[in-house]
Amino acid sequence: AAEAREREAALARTREKEAEAAARTRAQEAAEEQEGEAAATIAVDRKPRPAAALTPAVAEPRRSINPAYVGGAAAIAATIVLAVWFATSAFSIQRPAPPPAPPRNLGAVAKSGDVVILLGATPISPANTPPRPGANAGDAGVRDAGVQPPGEPVPSEESPREPEARERAVAEARERDAAEARERAATAAREREAAEARERQAAEARQREAAALERAQQEQVERTAIAGLLAQYVAAYESMNEGRIRAIDPSFRSIPSRALLRGIDVETSNVSLRLSPDMQSADLTFTQSFIYQWARGGGAPVSSGTLTWRLQKTANGWQVAR
Repeated sequence: AAEAREREAALARTREKEAEAAARTRAQEAAEEQEGEAAATIAVDRKPRPAAALTPAVAEPRRSINPAYVGGAAAIAATIVLAVWFATSAFSIQRPAPPPAPPRNLGAVAKSGDVVILLGATPISPANTPPRPGANAGDAGVRDAGVQPPGEPVPSEESPREPEARERAVAEARERDAAEARERAATAAREREAAEARERQAAEARQREAAALERAQQEQVERTAIAGLLAQYVAAYESMNEGRIRAIDPSFRSIPSRALLRGIDVETSNVSLRLSPDMQSADLTFTQSFIYQWARGGGAPVSSGTLTWRLQKTANGWQVAR
């Protein structure tokens, strides 16, 4: 979309440059045309005319004008005016040119309605009108009559405010493009920041999950080690090895009535283990039940009690703290 807008802006600038070049060309052609018309007018004024045409009209004796002649002349003049109007509409798209100045040699004037008939004036024709450079005599006569000759470019008149309006429109378009570019850049920056934030959150979540998994695995390892220590305590008690029991539990004193016992079965239940956050210490609470095998009768067959160990992790593993 940005590339399409850039292409449209470039095309618009190209069209503006072409329009300015065409306007300059039309202005130059109009200036040349005005110079040619001025030269043609001067040539017509300086051309010698017949003596009869130079005679003032007032010197001629007053004549009576035939009404039929006046009506026919009026019809002819109206036809000429319509022809000129149609030619102007067909070949000129610019503002109508001002009516040409009347010839200096005016003859008698007769009016019929709204049509003015000039009698005795020198007619303007290709024969007595010098052609302008680059145009034929017919085109010069038509141009002198106020009609744009066919086949020539129509000069255009440009208002002094049109260049300013174009420059203002171009500046506004550039400002709009710059604002859109800034908005796109800001949107891209916001999207990039949001993506980075999501990535950070995802990375943090992965780190937390990895840490939680690692802690769970480490905790499982420590629980297994403590369970092994408790199993060693049960095995030492069932073998009635007081030295091994004391090595595990420094608070152990002795097995009561050991000399009268043939064996002991130990069972543990209600085991509760609570590890510290750093997993360097733990509290172990359990219920131990003793089933005695007496060599001679007289003792209680079963006894039980609750024992709590404060465990500490060392380089040699878990030990019961003294």
